[in-house]
Amino acid sequence: MSNQSSKDLNKEQLIDVARDVFARFGYKKTTVDDIAQKAGKAKSSLYYYFKSKEDIFIAVLEKEATILRSKIVNALVDISSPADQLRTYIITRMVELKNLPNVYVALTEGFLQSGNVGVQFREEYDRKEEEFLRNILYNGALQNIFGIKDSEFGAMALASSLKGMEYLLSVNDDQSIKERISAVTDILLYGLVKREL
Repeated sequence: MSNQSSKDLNKEQLIDVARDVFARFGYKKTTVDDIAQKAGKAKSSLYYYFKSKEDIFIAVLEKEATILRSKIVNALVDISSPADQLRTYIITRMVELKNLPNVYVALTEGFLQSGNVGVQFREEYDRKEEEFLRNILYNGALQNIFGIKDSEFGAMALASSLKGMEYLLSVNDDQSIKERISAVTDILLYGLVKREL
């Protein structure tokens, strides 16, 4: 194994340990000492890879965001209808988000709204989400399934709606969450105004 591969492996292991520690104690209460102790490493080992506790937390958030995107992509693999893709995207995103405690806390408890590098994470997270949504909306418009003229604006509006839906995750009952998210998704897909069939 090359020296670079060994370094990457060690960094990944530290991120995994930090995920557990942050999930257990929260960002504010966790210290670099806590992470080092749980990893069985000297504190200096962490500073070899990361500048600060915040830097470690951002690495944890990036890993969890990658896990979330992977789960969404896997959920969409066999779905061809843009409407079904959008529904699956929204439900998978919201339900799986709750299983990623650090991203969930960061998105819902203000860490990403203060003047720190967490803001950069949120901006990148939002950019990737809007790009994903834009592709679904664009394909749906091409197939004459969505009556949307500007897929970029539509993606921004949908992403904003999803941010607003994040509060639903505070409900502990997973079935209730799925039902609520499904109901909101119906409104997003089909609107509020009754139409003649």
